[in-house]
Amino acid sequence: TVPTDLSLLLNFEGAASSTTFLDESSYSRSVTASGPAEIGTNTALYGSGSLRSYPMSTCSANIADSDDFYSGPDDFTLGFSVNLNKPKSGTSTAWII
Repeated sequence: TVPTDLSLLLNFEGAASSTTFLDESSYSRSVTASGPAEIGTNTALYGSGSLRSYPMSTCSANIADSDDFYSGPDDFTLGFSVNLNKPKSGTSTAWII
């Protein structure tokens, strides 16, 4: 069950190599890839997918600004996991899961 006060939930579920990311919060926001960001399905902490990028310095997942992202003086929580893997000399892979 997804909490109703959650502003954004990205589990990066979907087809391998997809550049469309579904917000699973009650807001169902549109999230798009920039650069080589895509869904990878060979490594996942939860479910069957994760955000994959090659190289990690030139990509992003973009979402429109919203008042829901501003907490003012209130506390907020940001949670994510990162799996960094360096498969070959001179290259790097970043998984944000």
